[in-house]
Amino acid sequence: MIFLLDHDHRKFGASKFLLELWNQIKNLDTIFYVTPLPMDHIPKYNVLFYYYQVSILQEFINLHNPSILYINSWNHVFQDLKCKGKRIIFHSHETIENYPHDLLQPDYVVSSLIANEYKTKKNILPKVQPPFLSMKSIYTIFESANIPPQQIIHSDKITFGMCGEVSYRKNFPIFIELARMFPRYQFIWIGCENKYKFTVPKNLFIIAFTENPYQYFYHCIDYFILTSTRDPCPYVILENIVLETPIILFDKSILTKHYDSRLDFIYNVNDYFNIKSGMYGIYKFGLKKKQKIQDLGKGAEYIKEVFGNANAVIDELFHSS
Repeated sequence: MIFLLDHDHRKFGASKFLLELWNQIKNLDTIFYVTPLPMDHIPKYNVLFYYYQVSILQEFINLHNPSILYINSWNHVFQDLKCKGKRIIFHSHETIENYPHDLLQPDYVVSSLIANEYKTKKNILPKVQPPFLSMKSIYTIFESANIPPQQIIHSDKITFGMCGEVSYRKNFPIFIELARMFPRYQFIWIGCENKYKFTVPKNLFIIAFTENPYQYFYHCIDYFILTSTRDPCPYVILENIVLETPIILFDKSILTKHYDSRLDFIYNVNDYFNIKSGMYGIYKFGLKKKQKIQDLGKGAEYIKEVFGNANAVIDELFHSS
């Protein structure tokens, strides 16, 4: 029996990867999806809920006695588990500085750049399993994107967008300043409740967290500008590649290289993201409105070929079992 342990109940980032993995192998009776809170979009069979309480999770483990615990990312509950005799597979979706590697080096990370940052006495580096999108998910992204959002933003102005939580690493304050400095452009941040009470200019629109950001990517955003610092391999980039949204990346904003002749809509700024480099990216690339694609094309082909499976982890799970 195998337990797939999720670290968070929200459907983005590492949790999105685990859902993709679950959908590949959920028909097997020996696989259990274990999540902190109920999630309506997960089938109810072979799903356990532990509500961020180590006692409940420990009870499930003792009751079902799984041979493998696959820990997808990390939360505080996992460090107190008693797992003697279990095969533990750690998959880190974080950078090395954000993963508690003093406890145990991960078996998998999401990019080779992160893997190479791990140094061990035996010089054994983690294996690489990047995020992945099944063909079903790729079609779902495109279908969902074609639904106009309720809060659709009509404008003849070129629009720059970002999607993510408000955190120090996502550089939301710099995004606000760029909006102030470019009043002739429009800016959208998706996934922010503005609970931090930022004062934002009139040309910056804030969209609360939504499970369908694709409709905003498709209908509202002309350029997706990744403002993160050292983001491992964000799904928002993969999803915008599917939709062929022009994307502006910065040096060390992302620890996954996207170099392919099909990706002529990705623009790289050779500098860390800050006010100066953000201004440069906007001046250099913010020139025209996005041309919406009408069907799956070269972006989807690239994702299917490079990010289209979780074979490394699946092989590990069943080889170990």
